[in-house]
Amino acid sequence: MTEVRPEIESCAWPKPSEIAERPLITAIIPTFRRPQLLRRAIKSVLRQTYPHFQVRVYDNASGDDTASVVQELAAADHRVRYHCHERNIGGMANYRYGFEHVDTPFFCTLGDDDALVPNFFEMALEGFERHPEAACSVCSILFVDNRGRVTGAATRWPAGIYRPPQAALTLLANGGSWQAMLFRREAFGVTGPLDVEKAGPAADLDFVMRLSLLQTFVARPDPGALVRMDEGSWTHAFRFDDVIPRIIGTVHKIEADERIPGPDRSRAAGELHSHLGRRAVLFGKKSAIAGDWENVARYAAYLEEEFHLPLQAFLLRATRAMCRSFPPLVLGLRLARRARRAYLRLRWLPTSRRYGSSIQVAGD
Repeated sequence: MTEVRPEIESCAWPKPSEIAERPLITAIIPTFRRPQLLRRAIKSVLRQTYPHFQVRVYDNASGDDTASVVQELAAADHRVRYHCHERNIGGMANYRYGFEHVDTPFFCTLGDDDALVPNFFEMALEGFERHPEAACSVCSILFVDNRGRVTGAATRWPAGIYRPPQAALTLLANGGSWQAMLFRREAFGVTGPLDVEKAGPAADLDFVMRLSLLQTFVARPDPGALVRMDEGSWTHAFRFDDVIPRIIGTVHKIEADERIPGPDRSRAAGELHSHLGRRAVLFGKKSAIAGDWENVARYAAYLEEEFHLPLQAFLLRATRAMCRSFPPLVLGLRLARRARRAYLRLRWLPTSRRYGSSIQVAGD
């Protein structure tokens, strides 16, 4: 396993138990026009078994009931604070604003439609206690649908310490999500602020990938967050083909970062590029199921020209041609997708029951 260069890992970071200031953690929740889901997200933080934290809600000028929902919760718990922008500054810019105002040793971010497992902070801080050299303590993630049923695992982190480049490679194998990650505030001294201008909606992946190539992560397999994944979630609000050029920009950043040892740099950049190609195939299939033929053609072009995957591009174009010639085939694809979703709900039913108390936060 390759170690990072000495000048990167020389930070004398203290253990959480050695830090006197309180609160210790800031939970950042950017939001826009989802007041009731936001209520769930905030409550999931307030129910943490570790009490020394603060919740910072950053409202992107929603103009609805968001302010009253947060004020109600803040009146009952002084750890909740609210800031509303004068105008909508954009999703990732809202995250960056929140990150720039962190004043605690540790921070995490939570989507307004997601929720934390009650002992996430406790588990993450235990990781920092065992490995004070780590810049990030991470748990696994569970996907849930709009009814709170577990439909899959977004990430599976085997317990252990991950030094570069293993943290980055494991991150990519798990999909690149930053939910259920607790970061040290000093992380931005390594990566700089979120690169909203260049990375855009992929600024989260850009930040976590570059940090994981320069710093140590500590992980445990227990779920730490419940992430909503359905047609109404934030993930479905943008077109993946618009994000592809942004992530390719991250590949170039990694290739140019001389702080990362050469072999690690090449391997990580190649893995990220391959990961992006696999995601393009996946979203191409989803576009075919949705009957979005223009988008299917765009994905096929990306697969052929950028990722050099002519077979996958051919299969996408063939699917597009067959579905347009024989429309009932689209219905068959949609029925197959529904059957798969039903199978996943059954498969994850025991997990839904196990974490039902966490998911139930949505409704009370």
